[in-house]
Amino acid sequence: MLFVLLTIFTGLFFYDELVNEIYNSVIRCFNVIVPSLYGSMIIACLITESRFHIVIGKIFSLPARYIFKMRPEIFAVFLISNISGYPTGAKLLKNIYENGEISKEEFSRYCCICYSAGPAFVTGTAAAHFTGLLSTGVIIFFSCLVSNLILAVISGKNHIIPQKTHEKTKCTVSCSSVIRSADCAAHGMIQMCTIITAFSVFKVLLICSGAVEIISALISKITPMNTEDCNAAILSLTEITNISEFCSFKSFNLPVMAALFSTGGLCVIMQIFAITGNDINRKKFLLYRLIGAVFSGIICNIICRIFLKDAAAPVSSFMFHSPDQPVLPSLLLIIMSIMLISTEKRAVR
Repeated sequence: MLFVLLTIFTGLFFYDELVNEIYNSVIRCFNVIVPSLYGSMIIACLITESRFHIVIGKIFSLPARYIFKMRPEIFAVFLISNISGYPTGAKLLKNIYENGEISKEEFSRYCCICYSAGPAFVTGTAAAHFTGLLSTGVIIFFSCLVSNLILAVISGKNHIIPQKTHEKTKCTVSCSSVIRSADCAAHGMIQMCTIITAFSVFKVLLICSGAVEIISALISKITPMNTEDCNAAILSLTEITNISEFCSFKSFNLPVMAALFSTGGLCVIMQIFAITGNDINRKKFLLYRLIGAVFSGIICNIICRIFLKDAAAPVSSFMFHSPDQPVLPSLLLIIMSIMLISTEKRAVR
């Protein structure tokens, strides 16, 4: 109800700004979200549908059990979620939880750490490169990955070492499993794009009310960031794709971006809460993401000091995902996804 009232208010007083921001959000979904996450989500769902994650888990059995205090198959889900993108981990864990394979306490614990932007999304949203040096997108992703590994160790501190299972696993891939995987990914993709577009209302309100400008001015006075980058950082806390609005490279910006990717922003957090329902400890989840953001920022800062210390800002090029790419392929993917979901619903009836 509150969101409806905010939408009506924004539409009445800031109509042009709202229309423009909704358009930009849709374009970001077509140019960034769908190309970078859809394929990886389908693969992630297919891996668990085929039970191949159990095989992957056996490869990492020793570190999974003795370092992270996880069952190997869950550690495989942890790795998959860090590669596939934000909602994938929660979706996979929800399926495993509903199948009775993990307890509610385990489900809540794992949701706190099976959470990452994924390399495709990070590099797609901010495809930044230092001339002749490592991709800064890779640095950001690696920082978030190491942060999650640290959180995984912390989460298992008071847990016992899981017993080793000798159960043989048969992996099967069928047409129905592929369709179910595509359908699961389609639901997640459409949900994500819908919420990102809906968050345009909050972005317009924050900008038009002057709140972003005031906060940015205060932050820019106490940090090396300029006002434009402060604006991008603040808006990224609400919806993470706004991170593409960073307009300059400074050594201080990369750790900030790593921290923002680690939190995911309010939009992604709401998606996780919608997927998990009341089965997750939300305070614990938020605490873990806050600690993860701190770790990601610190790790990224250390990496930048080691690998980028000799680079100067004038010789670097900070480039973001081009908005001029054709949106037709992404549009066709979404149309086919809607057709797939509709077909499945008719089959169920």
